[in-house]
Amino acid sequence: KKKILHNKFSHHEITMMHIPVPQKREILNIKSKSKKPILEKIPKLNDNKAFVISLIKEDPRNYKFASEKLRNDLSVALIAFELDGLLLEYAGEKIKNNRTLTSLAVKNNGLALEFAHPKFQDDNDIVAIAMHQNLYAKSFVGSKMKLKFYSEKKKQILMAVETDGTLLRFADTELRNDFDVVWSAVHQNGLALEFASTKLKSDKFIVSEAVKQYSGAIVHAGKFLRQD
Repeated sequence: KKKILHNKFSHHEITMMHIPVPQKREILNIKSKSKKPILEKIPKLNDNKAFVISLIKEDPRNYKFASEKLRNDLSVALIAFELDGLLLEYAGEKIKNNRTLTSLAVKNNGLALEFAHPKFQDDNDIVAIAMHQNLYAKSFVGSKMKLKFYSEKKKQILMAVETDGTLLRFADTELRNDFDVVWSAVHQNGLALEFASTKLKSDKFIVSEAVKQYSGAIVHAGKFLRQD
């Protein structure tokens, strides 16, 4: 009895809800013995809005087990996402199409961007909010945003290797495999060939330019080009 009285969800709160007595007893029993969300245990109550909201406030995981109707309810989602943005994963399409609620979810947890509607994964503002909360949210941006980030990185590394080709060593793997970036690097310093991708070390145009700048760069060329 003491365990039950010490729960945030009191006898009085349950009694005030229009729930049959047998189910009230079941709820109290589950709350005192289980760490699992109540709605996972008694899904028959998952469409009672007032009850579901109370449970979500106590344990946000209950949102996952709410009825489809309530998972598509704006006010229910608002409460859930303020507590745990990752619950966006279980939201209905109506909610995932809501820009305000998506912003709220990624503000709470940037990694919720993984579960956002594709159009929001390419939304500048939402991506910025997500990455501000968790930089790793960058892993879940859309194709257009990835291209934008890549273009920005490429511009920066091009400026660097045009000054010192060997700075190619600090470029991301994908940029070491970018023809424009690597050609600019070996054009500035043939030894930059050492830091090119395996694929571009076997590119005759890249290797030719590197050797043109420094004959010793041939040691970094692919096996077949070294034999030539």
